Amino acid sequence: MTNSKPNVLIRDIRLKFVDAVLSIHGIYNYRYSKETFGVTQASVSRDMTLLHEEMPGILYNHHTKSFETTADYKPMPTLEAVKFLRAISTVFDSTDFSVPGSVTVSQSGGKE
Repeated sequence: MTNSKPNVLIRDIRLKFVDAVLSIHGIYNYRYSKETFGVTQASVSRDMTLLHEEMPGILYNHHTKSFETTADYKPMPTLEAVKFLRAISTVFDSTDFSVPGSVTVSQSGGKE
């Protein structure tokens, strides 16, 4: 019998990452997860389905091929987006989790 606990933890990190990006930028594209975590589009789809079940304020925009927040969007209650992005940037040795055309979140946690 295999232990699925590490897989659940990794998935939870990905979900928090998606939520943090949505909280700050209001838009999320599959490629952000693919580039950051090296996961397949199918994995991202499963993540987004789980996230949408918990947070219905996310819609898929077929024109931009991105997930976008609606007026009903509320970030995960236990997550502080900027602190999470700062922490994950340490793990992935990166200081920039910006989305093209939007603000940049640096390791210091400030918007640039």
